[in-house]
Amino acid sequence: MSSITKHLPVYKTTYQLLALITKSLKHFSRDLRPALGNRLLNEVLKLITSIYRARATRDRRSRAKHLNAILETIEVVEPMLQLSHDMQCLPREVYAETVELTSSIARQVGGWLRDTQQADDNDLLHTG
Repeated sequence: MSSITKHLPVYKTTYQLLALITKSLKHFSRDLRPALGNRLLNEVLKLITSIYRARATRDRRSRAKHLNAILETIEVVEPMLQLSHDMQCLPREVYAETVELTSSIARQVGGWLRDTQQADDNDLLHTG
């Protein structure tokens, strides 16, 4: 992963979420760890991968595709976090922190997506 990607605020926030989920896996019961805990971890890893891919691509449409994938993955992660809390796998404080982190990631990615789309629209104005 490029050092530029590691310095992006959205990457740092997502990495915080990844670390928090990884540390919390020990609280998942043996029954829930494979189905819920590991799946949650894999979805957060997808976020990290998609951030890298969005940063690495120069094509704005491809970047927008990766950014939309991040937003979709967050939509998958949020109910998994809620269920983890409801099943007493995530303490309230940890769950609250994950909610803050996923909201921050979604805001940052939403802004990045808007900037990408506006730049694309501006290119169309100048070439059209």
